[in-house]
Amino acid sequence: TIGARASLSFDISDQYHNDYFFVPYTDKRSQKGTLLGKLLARHPYLEGRKVIYREGFRDPYSFDEPEWVERVFVIDSYKLSDEKLSVRCLDPLVLTEDKKAKMPEASPARLLANLTSGSTFNFYDAPNYYFGAMSASVFVRIDAEVIQGTVSGATELTVVTRAYKSIQKNHDAGATIQDCIRFNGTHGIDAIVFALQNYTTIPSDYLNLSAYSAIAALLPTFILDDALITKPIAVVDFINELIKIGNIGIYFDTVLSEIVIAYTPVQEIEPITIDEQNHIKRGSVSIDDNTKSQYSRFGVLWGLTDITSDSDEKYAVRYQSINLDLEASGAMGQTNERKLQKLPLLTTSVDDSLLGAAFSARIITENETKPKIIEVTLDAAQIGATQGGELKKGSIISLSTKYNQDKDGNNLSELFQVRKITGDAYDSYRI
Repeated sequence: TIGARASLSFDISDQYHNDYFFVPYTDKRSQKGTLLGKLLARHPYLEGRKVIYREGFRDPYSFDEPEWVERVFVIDSYKLSDEKLSVRCLDPLVLTEDKKAKMPEASPARLLANLTSGSTFNFYDAPNYYFGAMSASVFVRIDAEVIQGTVSGATELTVVTRAYKSIQKNHDAGATIQDCIRFNGTHGIDAIVFALQNYTTIPSDYLNLSAYSAIAALLPTFILDDALITKPIAVVDFINELIKIGNIGIYFDTVLSEIVIAYTPVQEIEPITIDEQNHIKRGSVSIDDNTKSQYSRFGVLWGLTDITSDSDEKYAVRYQSINLDLEASGAMGQTNERKLQKLPLLTTSVDDSLLGAAFSARIITENETKPKIIEVTLDAAQIGATQGGELKKGSIISLSTKYNQDKDGNNLSELFQVRKITGDAYDSYRI
C-alpha cells in the first residue's frame, strides 16, 4: 500500500481580537470574539489547505538565516477548544483518500425510460453530452449490467454490446447510468498518474512526470490488459491495487515536495551504516521478528467473470504459492496462510495471469526469512544528508545492532528499508 504517511500536528493559542491587521476595511471589523473563532466562522473549510513547515539550525553566534528545510503538508482535521486551535496535517497523498477522491465520480444521469431491449436509450438529470462528444465510445453501468455504447445524441447512447463481462437484465426508468473508466493496454504507472491528475485535487507541482516515465520503462510487462472500473471507488484503493501488482512503492517526499514512485528491486542502497557505537541512542533498540507476517502460503484471485461483483466465486482463477521448506519441521513447522488477495483489475489473459502469478510468488519468495521490523532512535544530525548519502523515508541502509546477531554472536549488518520517521530536528528521530 501507499507508504507510511508524513504528518504534522501543532496548536495555535486563541485570544480576543479586534480584527486589526486582519480585516482591511474598518467598517467590517468586529471588536467581539476571538481571532481563531472568527477565522473559522469566515472560512469554515480549512481541510485541504496547504501548510508549509520550516525547520533549521541557527548558529547562536551569527545573524545569518538558518539553512531552512521546508516541508509541505495538507490540513486533514482541526479542532478549536480550550482556547487553542489544534491542527493535524498529512502529506498531500491524503487527497487520494475515500472522502476526498473517487473514481469515477458518481453520475447524475438517469434512465429516461425502461430498458429491456432496443438499440438506443436516453438519459436525463445530466448535462448534454455528459458521457462524451458525438460518436465517442463509452462504457456505462446500469444496475448490475455493463453496456458498451457510443454517444449518438446530446442525451442519447446507442448500444454496441449488452452485458459486457456482466449479466444482461431489464432496467427501470430512473435507474442510474454510471460512466465507467477503462484501462485497455494501459501501463500501470500511466494509470496511477491518470488517477492523480483527473480524480484528485493534488497540485501538478507535486508530480514528477519524467521520473514516472523512467520507472515505467523499467516495467515493460506492467500493463493492464482490460481493466474496467464500474462504480466509484477511492483513488487510494485503486493505487494500492497497482502497488501490489507492479511491485512498486509510492510515498510523498516532504522535502522535495513531490510524490515518489519507486520500483522496489532497483532502489539504490545508500552508503549509510547505522550502528550502536556511533549513532543509535542507548537503550532505544526494539526488534519485532514479525513472524505472524511470514506467510508460508499465499493465494490470489483474478479474472472476474462478472465485473459488477467482487464475491470469491466470481473469480475465474485461484492461484496459490506454497513454501514447503518454510512449513518443514525445522522451520516454521506450520501453515501460515494469508487471507486470499483479490486482484479485480486483472483478466484471464496470459499477460495478466503472469502478473497475478508473479505477485503471489514474490510474496512467498520474500518470506524466506522473517520480515524483521527494527526501531531505533537517532540524533537529528543522522537524518537527511549524512555519510555521503541521504537517510529519508524509503532509503535502504545498512543497520547493525547487538540485538540482531548471527549464530556465532556477531552483530549482523543487514539491509533495511526506512518505512517511517517520527520526531523533530530539535531533539531526535525514531526510525
